[in-house]
Amino acid sequence: MKKNSFLLFALLSCACFVGLTACREARQGRVEYRYPEFPQEYSMQPTVISDSVFIPAMIYDMEVVGDYLLLVYLGENQWLHVYDKTTGQHLKSAFFRGRGPSEIQGMVTRLSLDAKRENISLFDNRAEQLLTISVDSLMHGAFRPTTVVSDHFARADEVYPLAGDTLVFRLQLPADEDASRYFRFANDRVSARYFEYPVDDKELAFRLYGDYRLTISPDQTKMAVGTLLGAILECFDLSEGIAPVSRSYIREPFLNEERNLDVNASGLGFVDLYGTNDRLYTVFNGTGTMDFNNLTLFDWDGNPLSLHSTPYNLSKICVEPDQSVLYAVAVDPEKGNFLVSFPLQGQAKEQGNAPIQRFTPKSNQQETRHETSFNLF
Repeated sequence: MKKNSFLLFALLSCACFVGLTACREARQGRVEYRYPEFPQEYSMQPTVISDSVFIPAMIYDMEVVGDYLLLVYLGENQWLHVYDKTTGQHLKSAFFRGRGPSEIQGMVTRLSLDAKRENISLFDNRAEQLLTISVDSLMHGAFRPTTVVSDHFARADEVYPLAGDTLVFRLQLPADEDASRYFRFANDRVSARYFEYPVDDKELAFRLYGDYRLTISPDQTKMAVGTLLGAILECFDLSEGIAPVSRSYIREPFLNEERNLDVNASGLGFVDLYGTNDRLYTVFNGTGTMDFNNLTLFDWDGNPLSLHSTPYNLSKICVEPDQSVLYAVAVDPEKGNFLVSFPLQGQAKEQGNAPIQRFTPKSNQQETRHETSFNLF
């Protein structure tokens, strides 16, 4: 096993905090877990953007905007950090941790961009508020983010502003009986809810989705959610409400004797997801080992397209809008995180057709609750 204990501890810290557990039973009896058959496999060599810039912190998210790489991590008591995407030079930081105006009280794990890639939003889960600032103001103007608060943000895990409304990921508990997993609202009116989990056991779903990975396509019409431990991938259509499209059971999670998740037996699943309008880029394992050096591509129906092995373990990724370059946070177990890039031009773009396990989507719009749904996290 590679010497990756430093990052593995960081990756699993949130999951271990909620005491991740799992079981061998999945929804509707027992489903078949199987590793996807990738039609194309390649080896990719990255360019190290800077061999002198190391980031000794857990990085929660990253995005590319223009000439900049935006990284979310708590460093120098600030949450958002801007780097030059060509040189790796640190340019500035923003969003102090604190209780003052435009400061963040709680924890930030993801950032979101609007469809025009002009505005950045961060959700403060403790203050239950969404802070938004334009990229231009962040880099060149006065730091005056707008703040949105709503009763719908109560106990929210993540909040994503969409073109016409807002998507909320609710932080649910095992005792919850009538709360949606995701919902959308505009003008304080909820327009769509989604309740189902890929597994039936309430405690399992609560623990397993204590730490998940998600991405929304730039056109804001598609969403994917993947588990960090074990490997289950869900794809959704956001064009009208929240409609399930596909569900892929890839790697089964296992319990140890103490009824905690057996990390070694379960293995890493989706370490990160990044969606473009036509495909999903992922850092993915799914084999039961603790390495995370493979980049994989899926389409938005969950079909595997290609697998690309790399020489580094990778924790976060983002892709240029024209899909010419993929940027990543690579991991050195002794020095920390550093930035690399992978050219994507010339990589295979054939659509894979390997079979995956499907389920029959049910109507889940306009406040319709599934009979088998439950509310955990």
